[in-house]
Amino acid sequence: MKFLFILLLVSRVVIAKDYTKISMGVVEKEIKDSNSVFYYPKLLSRFEAFDSTFTLDEYRMLYFGFVFNENYSVFMDDKSAEIQTQIDSGNYAEANRLCDSILAKVPILLRVNYLKGYCLYSQNKNDSLIQKYGNRYYSLIEAIISTGDGKECKSGYKVIFIADEYEIIYKYLDIEEFKGQYLSRPCDILEVKPSKKFKSKMVYFDADEILKKEAEMFDLK
Repeated sequence: MKFLFILLLVSRVVIAKDYTKISMGVVEKEIKDSNSVFYYPKLLSRFEAFDSTFTLDEYRMLYFGFVFNENYSVFMDDKSAEIQTQIDSGNYAEANRLCDSILAKVPILLRVNYLKGYCLYSQNKNDSLIQKYGNRYYSLIEAIISTGDGKECKSGYKVIFIADEYEIIYKYLDIEEFKGQYLSRPCDILEVKPSKKFKSKMVYFDADEILKKEAEMFDLK
């Protein structure tokens, strides 16, 4: 069942031929401008209403703009392990409650959006909300992979949560074996066994925003 659900969610996600680097200065300016189409409160309201007209640029602004939200934390507990346990035990009501409580604070978390959809699928595969959470999930993935190709540091996939790196390698790049992790600022480098989708042994992620937040929290220079 889980394998079929993964296929349902990522069937539309394809390897991007081109990518566009994200400018956090531009993101911050746009999401804080009440006259901008990217004004964050408006974007978030549409996202939470499952607005089907969202563009890739809007998903990019939504995802990366969350860095400037008061709920952004690189160390937050997304309770994904607990949610997965509840789903595996058939405690769907509790799994849904946990998902909803986390998404209420951080609605862009890849893993929790995935688990919410999987929980609904486990209860009733015909639930109309399943595809809506699927759309959220793969659209957020597309926002991330639109920022690079992951082949070297200067073209690393930009992320704002470490957990999102694993969603990308396992569910987007079809990586089956993770061998190690290394930090070479500003990049987080994951050593993997190459897959049909990704031929290199190293996947590069631009973790600059995460490192900046850590430095800010610990007052590191």
